[in-house]
Amino acid sequence: VSQLVHPGIVSVHDIVESEGDVFVVMDFVDGRSLAEILYERRRLGLEECRAIFQCVCEAVDFAHRSRILHRDLKPGNVMIDAGGHPKVMDFGLAREAKDTLSQITQLDQSGTPSYMAPEQHLGKAVRASDVYSLGVTLYEALTGQLPFPGPDFLAQKERMKFPPPQFLAQGLPQALEPLMASVLDPDPRKRLQEAGELCAALKGLSL
Repeated sequence: VSQLVHPGIVSVHDIVESEGDVFVVMDFVDGRSLAEILYERRRLGLEECRAIFQCVCEAVDFAHRSRILHRDLKPGNVMIDAGGHPKVMDFGLAREAKDTLSQITQLDQSGTPSYMAPEQHLGKAVRASDVYSLGVTLYEALTGQLPFPGPDFLAQKERMKFPPPQFLAQGLPQALEPLMASVLDPDPRKRLQEAGELCAALKGLSL
């Protein structure tokens, strides 16, 4: 994980154990999480989301090429620094949590229920799982709402019933609806496979 050196990734430098506690040494980011920004502003415009998610998708693509899945992508794990540059954090923490949990339960259930892909509820994760989480995060950033608010998260995701984004926020293009459908498909084989595909599709949207 320490080899994930990328301008869009918060680097992990060391893990230190002291007096029974474990500390992760990582880059300090002078800024706020996307979760904090959405709490304050509720939702962001399309152009602002394009800029943020281009950087986030590039960071996730880089990690995937390094054979590392995040498994817990969400607004709380996207930092926006003082210069406005997005950085994805907790790649290392997500990976270590997965390995530890797998040893105990033989399942890969790391993640946050609102954002995790359906297959993660069933103990599996692939690249398209991270793309799904990116899609949920993008939907929330654009509309101010989660597509699947729970509590029956898996059932809602399998039914794939969510309000079209343009119904929740004025000024969003109609083409966003089929894009969200392709990103939030419950079958990972039918879903967009790469974060770069999501980035390209988002760039191609016109108002």
